[in-house]
Amino acid sequence: MWAEGVESGLDPYLPVETVHSNISTLTRGWRDELSGLMMWLDWSVWIKCIPACGFEVCVIATSII
Repeated sequence: MWAEGVESGLDPYLPVETVHSNISTLTRGWRDELSGLMMWLDWSVWIKCIPACGFEVCVIATSII
């Protein structure tokens, strides 16, 4: 998703001459891809930490049974 966004001209630090895709088309595709990934992983929700962890230290607690 990140690479597709950069290649489509959405990264202000790596400008492209023309934007190749419409943002709503990109986000719709990304939403579909994430939904498919969550189904494949058998996740019913996207878990996030509140408050969020620091970027370098993010670990979602899990238990081993």
